[in-house]
Amino acid sequence: MENNNAPTIEITVAEYTELVRAKLGIDMIGSSLGKYGPDDSVVKAVCKPFGYEYKEDGDDA
Repeated sequence: MENNNAPTIEITVAEYTELVRAKLGIDMIGSSLGKYGPDDSVVKAVCKPFGYEYKEDGDDA
């Protein structure tokens, strides 16, 4: 369902493309949590402002 009351903005295609690339990069970084060592604090700190929520390993079971 579309929310017609949501605020909107206009951006250029170039800006949109950069936002999509940034989102993909954040998703890729977020998906690497826990794969490269026990201390993911830097990755979590980078991803948090972009809405990536880290789920503990036991939450999916």
